[in-house]
Amino acid sequence: MQELTYSVITACWNSARTLCRCIDSVKAQTMPPREHIFVDGGSTDNTRELIEQGYRCNWDKCGPITCRLLEQGVVRGVSAAWNVALKQCFGDVVFLLNSDDWYEPYCAERVLAALRDHPEAGIVHADARLYRRGESTPCADWRNRPEWLLPVLMPYVHPACFVRRTVYEQIGGFDPAYTTAMDYDFLWRCKRNRIRSIHLPEIVSNFELGGLADSHRKTARMEMYTIAKRYHRALPAIAFVGRCLTNR
Repeated sequence: MQELTYSVITACWNSARTLCRCIDSVKAQTMPPREHIFVDGGSTDNTRELIEQGYRCNWDKCGPITCRLLEQGVVRGVSAAWNVALKQCFGDVVFLLNSDDWYEPYCAERVLAALRDHPEAGIVHADARLYRRGESTPCADWRNRPEWLLPVLMPYVHPACFVRRTVYEQIGGFDPAYTTAMDYDFLWRCKRNRIRSIHLPEIVSNFELGGLADSHRKTARMEMYTIAKRYHRALPAIAFVGRCLTNR
């Protein structure tokens, strides 16, 4: 059986504070990716220079990891950045790693083994460790929630959710209309299209809190409610009220 390959996609914008940590975690993988694609949203700091320094001569096809830096273009936002890269990636599996998140060294090895052992699955979702911005000690572990809770909450975190490229080809990428809940919408479409998923009960990635969803909670709440009510009647409204009352 041919070994699975994977592509890492990193959306970045003025990401100099955390980008080296992100790049180092990809380079440290026990199974290196086929490529690491960066999509820059017009950084004005030294983000681009750090990418070049991180991979040095590995641009195009020089070195063990192909590195590409793409421009986001007119349409802005994380959804649009991911979509730009999805159209140009070649790996069998897509790893979405934003610039403030990072992987454990064995991440790819475990994920690809799970997909190899479960060829019927289109998605692997694993556990993650959570950090507050700028802190080196984790504040919590994220253990994935059951998929049946999808009408009321997001069961996974995207740095620990790994999707076969054929799934994106089947159901499409991310809706740029959503600025914070694009991955929630994507999972609903996967469920609607009966994409099989499996849980890998290991911490394989690290997620820094304080991103778009945390800093724009009102927007995140409304987007999740708008998405969920298309697929379910009562529970999304109850969940929306609960999130408003608890400011989550």
